[in-house]
Amino acid sequence: MKIPVDIKMKTESLPLIGSDDGDAEVSELLLKGELRSIEGGYMLSYRSNMTDNTVAVFDKLVTVNRSGSISSQLVFEEGRSYFGTFSDNRHTLQMNTVTRKVEANMGDQGGCFLIDYSISYGGSMFERNRITYTVVPEDGIVAS
Repeated sequence: MKIPVDIKMKTESLPLIGSDDGDAEVSELLLKGELRSIEGGYMLSYRSNMTDNTVAVFDKLVTVNRSGSISSQLVFEEGRSYFGTFSDNRHTLQMNTVTRKVEANMGDQGGCFLIDYSISYGGSMFERNRITYTVVPEDGIVAS
């Protein structure tokens, strides 16, 4: 069963070298979406910037599939590295995600999960991000 949810997505772009988390650039988005239970986890679907996003959340594993004006397929598993793709419908890049941490506390009525990862293109580290999703039933505390 799908339930309508409000989603707060907080993204922290962190310095790669020589600085602490206090130097992070932070942005937040409030979104509408749907949550449903899947075998062993939860599936979150939402639309942002003309892009459809599907996020599968498990205990220490998160997959993200985006399609539309931007397309990507990424896998985040704590302590692991995976190759993925990013496309803007003109160019496709292969990138490597190195996941430092995945924390998930999801249930049938929402919850939260965090992904802390770095991305490299062509073998060079490009950026480090920490994304926190907070998911509550529609008209909950995040957005109304």
